[in-house]
Amino acid sequence: MPVSLADADLTESAIDPIVKQLEAHKMVKLGEHGKNDLAVSRRILQRAVNSKAS
Repeated sequence: MPVSLADADLTESAIDPIVKQLEAHKMVKLGEHGKNDLAVSRRILQRAVNSKAS
């Protein structure tokens, strides 16, 4: 089971389309308290691309 985007063979190029889809579906305030905007989502995705499971 993949634990990072890199483990699922996704690269940084996958981030823009994901963020665009979040915006298209009006998923712009995520998280338990609705405070994670698209910039936060982008940073999370960037970290997920660059992280590797130990």
